[in-house]
Amino acid sequence: MQPPTPIAFCKRELDLIADDIHSRGPSRSARLKNEMSQRNTELDLEAQLAEKNDLILALTGQLEKAVNQLDRLRRSGADRIGHSSGDSSAAAANRDVSSRLTTALDDWTEFRPTERIERIESGIDRILEILAEQQSASTSPGQSASQADFWAETKARLLGDPSPSAASAAKPSVVPESVSAPVDDEPLDLSSLPPAPEAPQPVNDETDLASLIQGVETRDNYIQYLTTRLRLAESKKFVPVNWELLDRAPEKYRDRLESLEIVLRDHLRQAEIASSLERAVLARERAKLAHVKQNLEGQIKRLSTAAPAPVVREEEPGQKGDPDSRWKRLFSR
Repeated sequence: MQPPTPIAFCKRELDLIADDIHSRGPSRSARLKNEMSQRNTELDLEAQLAEKNDLILALTGQLEKAVNQLDRLRRSGADRIGHSSGDSSAAAANRDVSSRLTTALDDWTEFRPTERIERIESGIDRILEILAEQQSASTSPGQSASQADFWAETKARLLGDPSPSAASAAKPSVVPESVSAPVDDEPLDLSSLPPAPEAPQPVNDETDLASLIQGVETRDNYIQYLTTRLRLAESKKFVPVNWELLDRAPEKYRDRLESLEIVLRDHLRQAEIASSLERAVLARERAKLAHVKQNLEGQIKRLSTAAPAPVVREEEPGQKGDPDSRWKRLFSR
C-alpha cells in the first residue's frame, strides 16, 4: 500500500479537526449559556439577599424603638395603671379628665383676671373722682383746689389730722353765723374703727388662682376699711345745724340753700348709682372666681386620684445591667 502524501495527510488531519470542532461546538456554547445563566442567577440572589438584609436592619431598628418605648411606659407605671383600672375604662377616664382640664384652662384664659382687676381699680379711681367733684362743689366758686391738694386733704381726713382746707370748708358760707354751732378743732375719734390692714401688694399676672383670689379679697377689705374711715371722717367734719333758725334767714340765703340741696341730692344719687353698680360688678366677679376655683380644685383632685405616681425600680448596687434584659423582659411576658 502506497503511503499518503504529506498534503493528503494534512488534509485528513484538518478534516478530523474540523469534524471535532463541529462536533464539540454546540456543547461548548450550551455550557457558556449555562454559565451565564448561573452567573445571572447568582447576581439576582445576591441582590435579593442585600435587599433582605436592608429590610431586616430596618425592622430591627423599628423593633428596638418599640421595645424602648414599651420599657419607658412600663417604668412610668402605665402597665400597672392599665391592669388596675381595667381594659379601656382607664383610657376613657383619662381622656375625660384631659378634656375637662382643657376646658377649664380655656375658661380660665377667657376669664382674663388681669383685665377684671384693672376694671376694679378703674372703678375705684372713678369713685375717688366723684369724691373730688363733691369736694370741689362744696367749696366756694372762686376757690379751685389742685389734684395734689385733694390727695393731701383726703389723706389727712383718713388719718384723722385736721387740715386748713378742711377747717375752712367746715365753715358754712350760705347761712349766718348764728345758724351753725362753732367748729370743733379736736381730732376725730377713730377708736370705733377696726385696726388698719396692710396695704395690698402688687399681684403678678402669671400667678396662680389662689393668689389672685387672695389679692382681690385683700383689696376688698382694704377698700372697705378706707370707705368706713372716710365716711366717719366726713360725718365728723360737719357739725349739726340748727335748722329751726333757717326760718329767720334772708330770702337770698334760703334760695341759695335750696339750689345747693338740689345739687347735693343729684350728686348723692349719682354716687349711690355708681357705688351700687360697682358692688354688683364686684359680686359677679367674685362669684365667677369662686366657680372657677371650685372647678379647678375638683379637676385637680380627680387627676390626683386617677393617675398614681410612677414607681421607679431600684437596682441592687452589685447587680450589673444586662443589655439583653430588656429583650428578655419583653418576650418573657
